[in-house]
Order: sequence, then structure tokens, then C-alpha cells
Amino acid sequence: MKKYFVFLLAMLLLLAPAALAAEGDTPMFTSGALTWPIGIDVAAAGGIGAPKGERNKSLTIELPLTNLGNKPLYFVSITPEVTINLETFPFEIKQLDYTTKYNGTLGQGAPWFVSYTFTVANYATRGIKQVNFILSYREEDSLKVEPQTIILPVFVNITRGYSPGGGGGTVRPMPKLIVEKFSLSEDRLFAGENFTLTMYLRNTSTTEGIRNLEINIGDPSGTILPGGSGSGTMFVDAIGKDETIAQEIKLQSAPDADAKAYTLSLSFGYDGATSRQPFTAETTITLRISQRLRVKADDPVSFGEPWVGQPYDLYMNVYNMGKSIVYNCAISVEGPGMSMLEPFFGGNLAPGGTLGADFALMFEQGGFLQGEMVVSYEDVYGELFEQRIPFERFVNEEFYNPDGDFGIDGPAFPDIGMPDMPTRPVRRTGNLTLWLLIGGGAVVLVGGGLTAFFLIRKKRKGNG
Repeated sequence: MKKYFVFLLAMLLLLAPAALAAEGDTPMFTSGALTWPIGIDVAAAGGIGAPKGERNKSLTIELPLTNLGNKPLYFVSITPEVTINLETFPFEIKQLDYTTKYNGTLGQGAPWFVSYTFTVANYATRGIKQVNFILSYREEDSLKVEPQTIILPVFVNITRGYSPGGGGGTVRPMPKLIVEKFSLSEDRLFAGENFTLTMYLRNTSTTEGIRNLEINIGDPSGTILPGGSGSGTMFVDAIGKDETIAQEIKLQSAPDADAKAYTLSLSFGYDGATSRQPFTAETTITLRISQRLRVKADDPVSFGEPWVGQPYDLYMNVYNMGKSIVYNCAISVEGPGMSMLEPFFGGNLAPGGTLGADFALMFEQGGFLQGEMVVSYEDVYGELFEQRIPFERFVNEEFYNPDGDFGIDGPAFPDIGMPDMPTRPVRRTGNLTLWLLIGGGAVVLVGGGLTAFFLIRKKRKGNG
């Protein structure tokens, strides 16, 4: 009996994870003994150990991932959380983007092996560091679905790191200088425009101050330069123990800069306040530059007159007058009683390019209608922009007149008896046509009367 109970307990322990995984639609990923809400279980490869590395040498982090959920995942990608803090990213930053994308759909139970090789930074200190990886995925095969993200922590062991000591057995304290954070004077940086970068420099040492700090800042690509006649070199007299100071520099990006992220390199040279020993440090700051979008749209040109229930053809040009690509151009209409016969999508528009748009509208009601033509487009970062062009038309409509007239009040030809004449649909063209008919008739009558008057008068003179 006891053996039977132990057997049942073992079976329950084996089947319980599968039952829980099948309950609901939340994807499951696991990693070794770790399980996250979406769960990546890297357990299949024995879990993620703590890889060991030494300063200035390569270190490889392996991530054997498996989708243990009950649905496939789409647009799966992973990237390390890159920071300038050597305690959370103790590696040299050699590229702007470390994202690795899964090629295709990560099906149920499908494995994915990801490997990263980094170089341990020269100033990375000895000890265990936590490096976070950001996993992103979508639960549907559509970019319109919001991506889901999760943080996967991985620990690395720096066995031989930087030690603030000198030769001959004499230990010299090293004041460690870091860029704790930075801010910009503008919410968005645009090519060719000036901005101010404020860096918050912190001396992390609690035992040694900093003096004679020299800061050199520059962009290896030459896109971001000191603003005006300024210099890329700054000098700070001193920073106390565990003190943070703010340092500003005016910068400017090139007018023809591509819309993307750029890396500023910072190098520090300073002395210990008490030891008088020289030290150096390096770090980077990433800035995102945008190009201002300059899009112009003409007023729509029409062909023919608009009628209720009939396609109304329009044509308009859209011009990209900026220096970067305009993405996902589209045209729509907004207004009561009008709609697009079918959506218009023009795609991407190159700098200096023209998009010729042919499309048709449908009107559900007659009379004077007002609305807006909406030209929408995106920049390289996916931000949506719109231009709205006022649009108005007088829309004609057809109606059935049981009196058989032609859209003018009163019966047609009242002196002619046509009782068997069938009634027919008449197009109402609005007050303008009515007044044109009345005006034309009046001109004919007045002209005929004057002509008759002069002819009779001339004849009488001839007879007299």
C-alpha cells in the first residue's frame, strides 16, 4: 500500500507541470531551474551556468532556449541590456545593436540556441555580475500586435578583473569615475540643429577624491561635433569622494546626418586627490538623431462632376522635400457622406521623390459636403505623422419626378396634352443650373425683343 501511494505521488509530480502548462494560453519559457511568466526553460541544455572570464579576454554566454508553451510565437528576438555601467555590463561595447532574431516562427517545443561572445572590459572588476537579456515576442503573426518582453538574468564570473593597485606590493586606491546619467536639452534631436548634453559624473570611490579631470568627447563618424566654435575638451578642477557633478557641452549634428543612433566616445584623464597618481577611463553615450520630415501634398484634382452612389475619380501628388525616407504613405478621407472606394497605400517615398495618387471617392448623400483628405506617413522610428487637406464638393443626385418635369418647379410644357408620356428619372443639378436656365431664357427673350423693336422702327422710318 505504501509503495502504491509513493507511485501515485510520483506520477502527480510528473504530470502536474504539463497540466499547468496546458491551462490557459500564456506561453511558457524556461531557463534551467529558472521559470519566467512566459517562461523560457533553458533547462534542456542543463541551464545557464555562470561563465567565467578575465579582463581584456573573450567570454561566451550561451542561451539554449525552448518554447514550452501551448502556442507558437512570432517575431522572437533577444538582446543584452547594454549599459555603460561595468557592474551590469562588464564588456566592451563594440556595436550599437546586439539583437539576435529567430528566423521564422518558434513553434511549440521548438528549441532556439543563442550564443554571445563579448570581450571583458579592461576596467571590469573581479566578482559576479548580473547581465540582463531582453526577450521580445508577439503572440500573433502581425506587427500590429503589441510585442511582449521579459528580462532574463544571466550571471557571469569575472575571475581576474581590474584591481586598483600598483606594482611592488603597494596598493594605490583608484577613484572610479562613471557617467551616472545624462540628459538632453531637446526631447528629440534633429539633424543640423544645436543641443546641449548634460552629463552627471560620479566619483564612486568613498576613500579617494579626483583632481585635474580632463574630458574629451567626440564622434568617430564625424556626425556629431562641438556646437559653434566650441571645443570637445572640458576640464574639471576636482570631484570629491562619492560626489556627483553636472557638466554641460554644446553639440551639433551634421545637416545631412542619417536618421539613426550615433555613439559618442568619452575619455577621462585624472589624478588621485591624495595619491597624485594618474588614471584614465573610457565610456560611450548613444544619441538618436532624426531628420525633420518635410512632406507637401497638393489639393486633389477631380475628373467630372460628383454624383451620389457613383465613383468620383481624384488625383493628387505628395512630395518628399526632406532628406530621409518617408515610410508607409497612405491617403484616406474623413467627412460625413463620403468614403474611399478602396484604401490607398503608396508605400515608401524616397527623398526628393513624388507620389502620384489615383483614387476614387463614393458619396452617400447629395448637396454641399465638406471633409478632409488625410495624408499619413511615418518616420524611420515608426512615429506617425498626418497632413489634413480641406475638401469640399457639391454632390449631384438623381431623383424620380412623377410630374415629368426637368428639375424646375412647375410641369413641363403645360399646354401640350401628353397623358401617356411616362415619367422618368431626372438629375437634380442644384440651384446653379436652375439659375443658369432662367438667366439664359431671360437673355434670349430680351435679345429677341430688342431685335424686333429695332427692325420695326427701321421699317417705319423707311416707309415714312
